[in-house]
This record gives sequence, C-alpha cells and structure tokens, in this order.
Amino acid sequence: SCLLLRDAGGELLHDRFVLEGADGWAGLGFNEGRPYFATVVIVADDGLAHLEEAVAEAMGSGPEATVGVGALPRRGVVVRCLAPSAPALTEALDAVWSAARRVALGAPALALRKP
Repeated sequence: SCLLLRDAGGELLHDRFVLEGADGWAGLGFNEGRPYFATVVIVADDGLAHLEEAVAEAMGSGPEATVGVGALPRRGVVVRCLAPSAPALTEALDAVWSAARRVALGAPALALRKP
C-alpha cells in the first residue's frame, strides 16, 4: 500500500508498506495468523500528546488485535492494526476511533454504523 498525506506545511506522512511471505525465516513473523490489517492516521493541531496511552488503555481490555502507535514528526500519529479476523479488526478500529475522538477533540465517538 502507499499513503501520502500533506498539509500546507508539506508532507505529514509518506508510507509504503509491502508484505511478502514465504516459509521459514522468510515468513511474515508477527504478522502470521493476522491477515487483517489497517492503518489509521490521526491529524490534529493539538491534543495528541496522550493519544498513545489512550489507545493502549483502550486496547488493554478487549480486542484481540495487535496495535502499534507512532508519532509523526508534526501534527499527528499513525496507528497500525493487525487482527486475526474481521470482527477483531473492527473492534480494534472502534477502540482507536474512540480514543482519538476523546483525546484530540474531547468528544465521544460517533456511532457511524447502523445498529
């Protein structure tokens, strides 16, 4: 995948991600058994200082997905999610979305899916 994100100040994120696997040492390592993948980028002018802790806290009690958070050089963070199933990925993305809204905007997550 390739993702390029810019604002008036220039590039915020330029990401290229390729997964190739084989048997043995050429395998995908930690990705094995986690065929569902997502990248979430959260960009805001302020309020992102505690997002990493908020995402870790949100993931600590439930989703079986694995999530990593990294700060961008300015104005944002990137979150990677790996999951063993579509429902697990959906649950992880909901947790990330909720944490991002709470920390960056001080607001609860909006219910975007039909009940």
